[in-house]
Amino acid sequence: MKPNQNGFSLIELLIVLTILGILAAIAIPNLMGARRNANEATAVSSLRTIASAETTYRSTLGKGNFGNMNDLVDGGLLDPAFSFGRRTGYTYILTKVDESAAQVPIFDVSAVPIKHGASVGGTGTRSFYTNESGAIYFNFLATAPFPTGNQDRTVNDGAPINN
Repeated sequence: MKPNQNGFSLIELLIVLTILGILAAIAIPNLMGARRNANEATAVSSLRTIASAETTYRSTLGKGNFGNMNDLVDGGLLDPAFSFGRRTGYTYILTKVDESAAQVPIFDVSAVPIKHGASVGGTGTRSFYTNESGAIYFNFLATAPFPTGNQDRTVNDGAPINN
C-alpha cells in the first residue's frame, strides 16, 4: 500500500454490510407489524366516522333514511377516498338494509383487510363491523363479523372492541 492511501478495506466493508443485513432482518418485521397495527386503528376510526356520518346524513340530508357511501361523500360527510371503497389497507363495504323489512332504517358497514394475515405484506389481521348501534366488533378471520338477522341485531363471529 502507498502511504497516502485512505479508505476501508474489503473486510471492513463486508463486516458493515453483514451488520446492516442483521439489523434489517430484525427491524423490517417489526415495522410491518407497526404498519398493520396502524391500519387496524385507522379502520376502527373510519368505522366510527362512517357510523357518525350515517347518523348525520339520516337526520339532515337523508330525510330519515341512511345513505350509501356515495351519498355520504357527495354530502360532504366523508372523505372522497371512501367512494372507492378502499382506504389504508382495508376495503369498506356499506350496506343499507331494506327499511321496509326492518321496520326501522338500519345499515351495516364492514372493514376487511385487503391482504389478510400477519405475514409480510398483510395489511391487517382483524376484520371489523359496525351498524346503527355504533358498537364496533372484530374477529381474526378474513371475513368481517355480521348481524344474525334477529331483531336484536346481535353479531355472529365477533367480539366487541372495548374502547
